[in-house]
Amino acid sequence: MEQKKSAQKRQQLLNAALDVFSVYGFNGASLDEIAQLADMHKSNIFYYYENKEALYVEVLTTVMQKWLAPLQSLESELEPTEALSHYIMTKIEISRTQPKASKLFALEVIQGAPHILPILKGPLKKLFKRKAKVILNWQAQVLKLKW
Repeated sequence: MEQKKSAQKRQQLLNAALDVFSVYGFNGASLDEIAQLADMHKSNIFYYYENKEALYVEVLTTVMQKWLAPLQSLESELEPTEALSHYIMTKIEISRTQPKASKLFALEVIQGAPHILPILKGPLKKLFKRKAKVILNWQAQVLKLKW
């Protein structure tokens, strides 16, 4: 029961942090405001996260997982038109239903992605390379059909 309550509090904190970070960005956001919105004392934030940056990176990581889920499903075996249509429509739906997450990710990228650069240069780069191969595979299939 205690673990469930802790997980709920953590999620409440992440939701509040997303709200505040998406409006003010990392530099403009305050832990006081996040704590108030999460209905907890500021000191309780440090039970879950070492500092403001750790909380911010966790929020961004969660946002990125949601954003990247549609990309994960692109596979060579799928029909290209259907797969790309589904991918695009899913991304549009995510942007429409989760505008705060979209805004936060855009703010981070516009600033040069200083807080998520290690992720972008590591695991994400590998994912993009794999998915680029899928798209190149599709292109090769189309070219074979035309010639």
